[in-house]
Amino acid sequence: MTAGEKVQLKTIFGAGYKYQWAPNDGSLNAIDIYNPIAMPTNTTSYTVTVTDENGCTATASVLVTVIPCDESVFIPSAFSPNNDKVNDIFYVRSSSLTQIDLIIYDRWGEQVFHTDKLNEGWDGIFKGALLGPDVFAYYVKFHCLDSKEYSKKGNVTLLK
Repeated sequence: MTAGEKVQLKTIFGAGYKYQWAPNDGSLNAIDIYNPIAMPTNTTSYTVTVTDENGCTATASVLVTVIPCDESVFIPSAFSPNNDKVNDIFYVRSSSLTQIDLIIYDRWGEQVFHTDKLNEGWDGIFKGALLGPDVFAYYVKFHCLDSKEYSKKGNVTLLK
């Protein structure tokens, strides 16, 4: 998961027990419940202590690993806009994106595509015509749930 994403924590116990979750650092909405939602910004080990009506306790921990946003973004190296419904559109993908600015250039530096919409990709069309097989450069700036700005650049191959 990436910083700011929600993850459901659960115990094997249900109602009728007392729960104490740690750390109480603001990333966890846990007030004596067995299945809180955590939204850590860093890799965090959560520990729960469960107490029954007789005062008996049990403790367990779970590690929630947070990967940097820029590592969670998937940018394909190729796509094939041939109307077969498989990889017809070049998208930048991640469940944690909140903003995007994607620009694609041809080999001569001419901008062939631009979008700032999260769910919009390039279909290989430029000036009303489908371009032929070639390699294109992209530059993308994006924000994730952690509100930081990231950027990536690289190449994408248009295949037929």
